[in-house]
Amino acid sequence: MSRIEVDLACQRLAMSQEGVLSRAQAVAAGMSSATISRRVASGRWERVLPSVYRLKGAPATWRQSLFAALLWAGPESAACGRSAAALLQLEGCKEGPVEIWTPSWRAAPSGIDLCHGRMDRADITVRSDIRLTNVDRTLLDLADRVSRNDVEIALEDALRRRLTTTDRLEQRLDGRWRCVSGVKALRKVVGEHAQIGVTESRFEAKLFALLRRARLPLPRIQHEIRDGGRLVARADFAYPEVRFIIEAHSFRWHSGHKPWTRDNDRDTELRELGWRLLYVTWEKLTKQPDRVVANVRRGLQDPQLFR
Repeated sequence: MSRIEVDLACQRLAMSQEGVLSRAQAVAAGMSSATISRRVASGRWERVLPSVYRLKGAPATWRQSLFAALLWAGPESAACGRSAAALLQLEGCKEGPVEIWTPSWRAAPSGIDLCHGRMDRADITVRSDIRLTNVDRTLLDLADRVSRNDVEIALEDALRRRLTTTDRLEQRLDGRWRCVSGVKALRKVVGEHAQIGVTESRFEAKLFALLRRARLPLPRIQHEIRDGGRLVARADFAYPEVRFIIEAHSFRWHSGHKPWTRDNDRDTELRELGWRLLYVTWEKLTKQPDRVVANVRRGLQDPQLFR
């Protein structure tokens, strides 16, 4: 290829990789080491990591930093932990840390959190041309890196979006992951949700996390209440033993005449069946969490409240 063709090939490759490419890729495209050095000296290419370069004009982004780290670490590497969670857009997991896995240890440049050790081939997937750990392995790694509350929010999001299931996670936790450090923490969270269910919104997840932090008994999630064989309601949170329901009351879903009438009829029937209802709004949850906790605690203790 001509020099112009080689230049164009490198530019196309870099732009498919968030504006970066490695020395090995440039050489494979037909560029000599001397030409690479001239590109760097002239400022057309900027060295961002050992043997990894950014094209002039390519904006610096988190994804670019991640791509550059993967190019530096080699073709077998993969984004993991918080980086993989951000790529998977798991709730509560923002772009920021650059965490990558490599099959063997090596000293990492500043700004890269390098992980190594056992990783099954089945634990690696590809998303938008970036190699990363799949959702199951990502949740496992998160359990070893973030708080229980954060990993639970990410887990519930993955379950709501049907990216995984509690059955699948339990099987894998009991199998080849027994020696991985995050297993114990994740097993406890998964086991709870296998028993009590999964929240259906960020609002519900935040309310459930508040109940846990307050060390209140954990309710059933999305609990079906029936009269004979007929479904009367699916409660956000329920304590069947004391017939006490907590509803995350969102204006989005409970506004307008028809929804209000439907909810009112449902609530009337639930009360006739002996259930008590406590509604929690987003405003109360975020601005008066202590009051929410106190009301739930009183509702569990006093069978005459919230009738």
